[in-house]
Amino acid sequence: MKVGGTAACWVTNEPLPGFVEHCRTHEIPLDFISWHIYNNDWERHAEGVREGKRLLTGFRSRGRR
Repeated sequence: MKVGGTAACWVTNEPLPGFVEHCRTHEIPLDFISWHIYNNDWERHAEGVREGKRLLTGFRSRGRR
């Protein structure tokens, strides 16, 4: 089974940050996070990836348990 989500409308919009924090607090491993954006600006998409990585800073992956 894979754990991930939440397909928020942007990486910093709830419920995604709260979901990551819940998983972190309860030591639930995450396989992925997801969000979407309706924009053709590649820099905006890259900003989302940077924000996603920041959101996961210090989160242990399945491979490091």
